[in-house]
Amino acid sequence: ERGALLDEVVNEVSAIAGVRSAAVVHRLPLRDDGSQGPAMIEDRPDLQGARRPNSYVRFVTPGYFQTIGLELRRGRAFTPADRADGLPVAVVSHTLAERFWQGEDPLGRRIRTTFDGDWVTVVGVVEDVRMTGLRGPIPPVAYRPYGQAAFISRRLTCWSCEPMWTRRLSLGPLGRRSRAWIPALRWPESARWRA
Repeated sequence: ERGALLDEVVNEVSAIAGVRSAAVVHRLPLRDDGSQGPAMIEDRPDLQGARRPNSYVRFVTPGYFQTIGLELRRGRAFTPADRADGLPVAVVSHTLAERFWQGEDPLGRRIRTTFDGDWVTVVGVVEDVRMTGLRGPIPPVAYRPYGQAAFISRRLTCWSCEPMWTRRLSLGPLGRRSRAWIPALRWPESARWRA
């Protein structure tokens, strides 16, 4: 099961000397502007058809927001219980919440992104992160738990909060079993990618 594989990846990386926290994301802030498309908002009929707003979508493991230092503003973050057999959930960025619900409480509301066949319930709001550069508008982002993803990327990015340069890790039997290298991206503590 993909959730168990990702749990093993995070556990192995977390066990490396000097790593304080680790999580997996399928696309990085500032490095990759893919995985975006129109989103539907269940209770906003005025935002349908050609008026559907665009949203970035990022699949992450539990602990991702804490690992990269994104503050949870409302609700909750993902937990290991957010699996394929559970309620489909999302945590959204502050910009997405403001743009889609204009000051109303987004918790409990439902959205559908390009990557979701079903409606997804918003359970949390996190601070904004820049996706494509340090200037320009901040895009709306919907985060989804990797345990509910319909796919698993063959190349995953594992974040840790140890300040180092980017390097690649082979995770022994786990790496061979998953037939993938796991790039471990380690940002300098002075890196400014948050909004």
